[in-house]
Amino acid sequence: MRDPDRWYYHCATCRTCAHIKCVLGQHPFVRLKGEYKLKYHPHPVVTLVKNVYYYPNCAECKKPCQDVAFACATPGCNYMAHLRC
Repeated sequence: MRDPDRWYYHCATCRTCAHIKCVLGQHPFVRLKGEYKLKYHPHPVVTLVKNVYYYPNCAECKKPCQDVAFACATPGCNYMAHLRC
């Protein structure tokens, strides 16, 4: 249900309403599948969408990556880390 006290998007054509966070997601400035170079990993990494069935452990904090994460783009390298790590 839409909370009228919060900002939202509205489409006048199809009469659909959605909160800004629901449209943009929790990480609006992260380009999914964009390639990045991290100072602490030798290979380029890409951002991945939230895992659904398999949660590999973060290479930095060792906790399962259950949210958007960086993953190594090099075949055979299994590096994965949370965005916050």
